[in-house]
Amino acid sequence: MLFAVGVLTGMYGLQKNVESVGVAAVSSDGIESMDQGEVDISGVEFIDSDASDGRVEFVFEAVRPVRIKGTLDDPRIQKVLAHAVVNEQNPGVRLRAISTAGAQGNPTAEGEIKRALITALKSDPNTGVRNEAYAALMKYPFDDDIKAALIHVLTYDENPKLRIEAVSRLEMQIRTENRPDPVLVDVFKSRMETDQNTFVRTKARTVVESLTNP
Repeated sequence: MLFAVGVLTGMYGLQKNVESVGVAAVSSDGIESMDQGEVDISGVEFIDSDASDGRVEFVFEAVRPVRIKGTLDDPRIQKVLAHAVVNEQNPGVRLRAISTAGAQGNPTAEGEIKRALITALKSDPNTGVRNEAYAALMKYPFDDDIKAALIHVLTYDENPKLRIEAVSRLEMQIRTENRPDPVLVDVFKSRMETDQNTFVRTKARTVVESLTNP
């Protein structure tokens, strides 16, 4: 009998700072520990379901929970958090993952968590998750990736609070650099005419006028 077992945690290479790791062991006699209820089985596909010769063959996926403990600068911890921010179906779990990731005191300019936060800010369907992602991203050094994410929010996000946050942060950046950014100027010109929120329109117009008539 042939068993093909997919273990979710294999990609993480967890070797240290791990309190307990569950792995479904494969042997010539079968899979150990399956009768203990520790492995979730799914995706069963029959290769040979004819049992007339006393043998059958199929493949399936077996996943077992893993417990990991480490610091926020551990790449393995970051990988799990980034995955949770983008892929977890439960918005409460996504919120908690972002909150945990945002607790990092000195976030690095690059990394999986930053990319996951940008993805959440731009595309998460839950407003609370996007708000939390914005707050976490503001702890990172301002760069072109964050600027692009804020422009996306200012242009497309339906939540006025987030657009106000974005326009205020972009205005701060323009004044900090003390020079006109052609891309931002065009965005502000568009928003001062078309944004549905009065504050955003006023803020955008004030910035454009100050750049036009310094």
